[in-house]
Amino acid sequence: MGGYHSSFTTINSLGSIFPDSLWSSITLLGDTQVAIALLLFVVYVHPKLLSATIIAIIPTTLITHSMKAFFSMERPGSALPEGSFHLIGKLLHSNSFPSGHSATAGVIATFFLVIAKNTQQRLAIVCVLLLIMFSRVMVGAHWPIDVLVGGAIGLLCGLTCYKLAKHYHFCKSALSQWIAMIIPLYCVFTLPFHNGGYPQGHFEVTLIIAIALLFYLNQLRNQWLINKRY
Repeated sequence: MGGYHSSFTTINSLGSIFPDSLWSSITLLGDTQVAIALLLFVVYVHPKLLSATIIAIIPTTLITHSMKAFFSMERPGSALPEGSFHLIGKLLHSNSFPSGHSATAGVIATFFLVIAKNTQQRLAIVCVLLLIMFSRVMVGAHWPIDVLVGGAIGLLCGLTCYKLAKHYHFCKSALSQWIAMIIPLYCVFTLPFHNGGYPQGHFEVTLIIAIALLFYLNQLRNQWLINKRY
């Protein structure tokens, strides 16, 4: 209602209240490699989420990149004078609409929402999703409308692909699940060498993913001990 650039300055200015390292860490959670690695917190108990993620990556990527190329909207770095807004990371110029990070975050948030046990957990997940989405405005990479549309694309693709994976029983066998696990494990072990464009938050995000890996390995260990006992 206020135009394509509406509310950018107001939201972006709020980013200077908190450290740049915080927004860098939050925005990296929307990076595809980081987002997939985060699934290690839940895939042991909910293996269908892994197949749904693999399926959802394709339409989400195709839709967002096609729209970016079609609309070819300028980012804040091109539309606004240099130094007139709060910038974290490198200055980006083109393909602003929609936000790819927000779409990825929307996909992963959908999967966490469908396995959430209560309203409190769902509210927490939505709050984290909104933080990741609007961190793209805080770092000066996107306009607010970019992140809203990107998040909506991610939520729709995530929900659709989860239903498909559940209906058609993708990765039902143990062998197929272990093969699919190659993807998140690859994301984990290559993360230290992955340049997400925000080095200030790289250590914190790597630490979170390391915890996710340890959490997953501990679940495997507990199951192995149970099997060994019986």
